[in-house]
Amino acid sequence: MGGAVRISGRLDLMALRRSAQRLVDRHPSLRTTFHTTPLGEIVQRVAPRAAVAFVSEVVNGDDDETLVKRLNDEADRPF
Repeated sequence: MGGAVRISGRLDLMALRRSAQRLVDRHPSLRTTFHTTPLGEIVQRVAPRAAVAFVSEVVNGDDDETLVKRLNDEADRPF
C-alpha cells in the first residue's frame, strides 16, 4: 500500500531512513518474499536482512493534480 504525506518544515531524512530500516529489521513479514520452485510450488523466504529501498523527491511548485498523477503512477508500478 502506498501513501503520501505533505511535510512542512525541516525533515531529518536520515532519521526517517533509520526508522524505516528498524521497522524492516524488527518485522520478518517486511523481509518476506515468495518464489516458485521448479515443481510449481510457491515457497516463502524470509531474508535475514533487507535494506530499505527509499526514494525522496522534492516537489515544490507542483500542483495537486500533478502530484496525484505521480503518486498514482508510482502506486501502479510493479514491485
